[in-house]
Parts: sequence; C-alpha cells; structure tokens
Amino acid sequence: MKKEFYATEQEMYDYARDKSLRVEIRSYDEHGNSSDIWRNARQEESDMIEAAIYAALLSIRDGYDSASAKSTAEYFIHINPISKTADGCINAYGSVWIPIDEFERMKCNEEKN
Repeated sequence: MKKEFYATEQEMYDYARDKSLRVEIRSYDEHGNSSDIWRNARQEESDMIEAAIYAALLSIRDGYDSASAKSTAEYFIHINPISKTADGCINAYGSVWIPIDEFERMKCNEEKN
C-alpha cells in the first residue's frame, strides 16, 4: 500500500503554528516520578516547535520516511537549549511527535498498488 499525503504548505504552516501555541512540560519529583502539564508556550518555544512540526510535515509530504521525520523533529526539540525551562523540559513526544502524527493521519489516503 502506498500512502498519499495531501496538504498544502499553507495548511501545514497553519497547523504547525496552531500546535506550537501550547507546550507540554515534563518535570520530575525527588523520587523520579514524572508529571506533565500543558501551558502556553513562550515565543521562543513556540517558534522552535512550529519550525520542527512544519519541517517534518514538509518532509513527509515530499516523500521522506514518516518515522524518521517525526523522530528528527522530536530530537531537534530535545537537543535545543530552549527546551530546558525553569519548570521542567519540553516533552517533545507530546508537543511535536504526536501533533505531526495526527496531521499525517488526517491527511493520508491509502491506495492499493
């Protein structure tokens, strides 16, 4: 089966912009237990998340491997110093990988070869 990805650059950009406005922050307590909270993204966080999501969606649309594009976007967030905040670290899986996956599922059409 071949997946066909139908989306305009404007649709992808608008989606990335919308998803970048909120960020999932993961923090750990003294026992190593994690907790995730969602909050409004700061401008620099929003810009970084928007770029990661948009770049991954462009790559997927252009035929590059979906899993690699999503993982690269997730790693980009992890290695960026902006992702470390006073209240924890950006959870790149929740903030980037899942939104990319959701958009791809909305816009993919499977065709039999």
